[in-house]
Amino acid sequence: MDYIYLRNQKRARSLALVLSMLSLLLTVINVVLLLTGSKWSLFIRCSLTFNILSLIALLLFCMHYMWANALSRSLNIIMHLQQLHLIFTVFAMFVGEFNSFSYTLIHGILEAIIFSLIYALISKKQNIIVIFFISLVTMFVSLLQLYRVISIIEIIGGILLIICSLTDMQDLNFIYKLLFGLTVTVISLLSLINSFDFYHVILHYIIDNITLALTAIVCKNVTEVKQ
Repeated sequence: MDYIYLRNQKRARSLALVLSMLSLLLTVINVVLLLTGSKWSLFIRCSLTFNILSLIALLLFCMHYMWANALSRSLNIIMHLQQLHLIFTVFAMFVGEFNSFSYTLIHGILEAIIFSLIYALISKKQNIIVIFFISLVTMFVSLLQLYRVISIIEIIGGILLIICSLTDMQDLNFIYKLLFGLTVTVISLLSLINSFDFYHVILHYIIDNITLALTAIVCKNVTEVKQ
């Protein structure tokens, strides 16, 4: 359904700002809950899930009214991968303990999406076959629970994203790429030093929140929306 009222870029950005601020507020609340001992209760899982659902609404809105994804194949692939990551992050909230098979499987899917996003953000011409191959390899490594290997590769990928973003600030995805790279690098480093499972739950949650919400706040419209 299309709303002509929101075709105005100023109105669209105002609503995106409201949705983004809501997501960031929920992020602060949930991080406080996580750090004060409510790490994996049903309440915190539901609270995190509500936050992610608000992000799904934000992403869909921005894709349709602000970033005009249909006019950019590259942005189209990136945003759909991000949407998949959001959906599977919701699943990850209710799949059991860290050592369960269901958690390992869903976590493997999330890692596959992360690596596919890193490739899509670095590469100028995203190849669907390459993305599929990266996903399969990442899934295999995750199922073997080679978590230190995953963390090291993600740190390298995050650093490459930061470098790519700083060397091409005119890129349409500059803000998103920079925030994504910083988030992946810092939290993957923490997961390498400390508990991988807990920090990677935080990694997927923070990536969804910080990158999307701040990008929606900072970025102006990427392209003119088709009339």
